[in-house]
Amino acid sequence: MAEIGTKGFGALPKYCTLLMGAFFVGGILICLIRDLLPKKWARWVPSPMALSIPFYIGAASAIDFWLGSVIMHIWEYFHAASAEELGATVGAGLLVGDGLWAIPSSLIAIAGKAPPLCMGFYGAPKCSLPYCIGIWRGGSKDGPM
Repeated sequence: MAEIGTKGFGALPKYCTLLMGAFFVGGILICLIRDLLPKKWARWVPSPMALSIPFYIGAASAIDFWLGSVIMHIWEYFHAASAEELGATVGAGLLVGDGLWAIPSSLIAIAGKAPPLCMGFYGAPKCSLPYCIGIWRGGSKDGPM
């Protein structure tokens, strides 16, 4: 937004404005399709607003939202009444808990200490912490030792 405000649309990459327009029109079309379909089928059409949330609040929260929606669908499948009654409360509690973790995470980073859990993408294990989660490239020879 700052680049558009200071330099105009010409400062953006080559097809950026075309893509912005196409996705804007696509969002409007998805909303129209969702509104015009019968309720039985409309629930399977994604909400453009829900799809745009990660762009506003960060991609890390998108994983939390996806996992929460999967949990909610499973919960609704097994016990629809309690999912309807408590779903919003449980979801809000999980979001608050995730947000509260930002405070100790920031303090750990400011102090320059290693976090209690190490996560990363790398070729071989490089974490010396007792709880290390990694996604290793290659075969089993690059896995944890």
